[in-house]
Formats: sequence, C-alpha cells, structure tokens
Amino acid sequence: MKIKRKLPVFLHEDETNLLLEQARMSSVFPERDYALIQFFLQTGCRLNEVVQLELDHLHLGERYVRVRGKGGRERFVPLTESTCRALDAYLAVRSPKVQTKKVFLSHRGIAIPGVVYRISLRGYVKKQVLSGKSSRCINCAIPA
Repeated sequence: MKIKRKLPVFLHEDETNLLLEQARMSSVFPERDYALIQFFLQTGCRLNEVVQLELDHLHLGERYVRVRGKGGRERFVPLTESTCRALDAYLAVRSPKVQTKKVFLSHRGIAIPGVVYRISLRGYVKKQVLSGKSSRCINCAIPA
C-alpha cells in the first residue's frame, strides 16, 4: 500500500519579502539574519550545509559558494547579486569572539548550533509570514 505524502508548501513572493523585511526590522543581529534567510531562500541549501559553511567557501566576487552536502559531496552554487550584497553587509559587521571559520555566528560572536538556526527561522515564519497557514506549512518553509 502506497502512503500518500503531502506536497510541500512554498512561500509566495510577498511572503518571502515579508520574511526578509522582518529579519531586518526585528532581529538582534539584522545583518546576519537577513543574509542567512536570503542565503537559504536563494540557494535551497540544507540546514546542516549552512551550519558547516566556512568563510573560504564563499566566493562573492565570482558570485558562487562551495557547499559540502550529504556524504561529503561538494557542489558549487551560484549566488545572486542581492545575496552577495546581503552576505557582504553581514561580513562587514561579523565579529568573532573566538577563532572560527564559520560564516554565521551568534550575536555573541561564536558559531551557532543547528538547532538555534531552526528555532530562530521558525520564529520568523510563525510570527509574520505563515501565521494563517498550518504548522505543516511552517515545517516545509524552513530548510531541514
């Protein structure tokens, strides 16, 4: 017997814009959150791929990022100009408190564990964008 699976629900353009605007307006670290959400939305990377992202993986001048996925497979993902600008703005204010190559840091300047990314992103989505949609939609909207 075949199990029916629900199709994922995706964000519409206006919902995406609202999500990005909320990251800019209501965050403790708006440059980071805006760049992080922009990166997720544009690249479709998995949460673990973003957690493992290091500074030398970013090639903003050439507009691509090197991502290490499942099984250690490496791929090159093109970046849009707006994503590169968001990452540049974040990197200009990024200030690590400990020696780390990780791209996305907490407001305290240390690497962020994956669970914190998920909680933070779901908070934005629940609060502003998908408040009228089901929790299933919320789960689909945030990369796993």
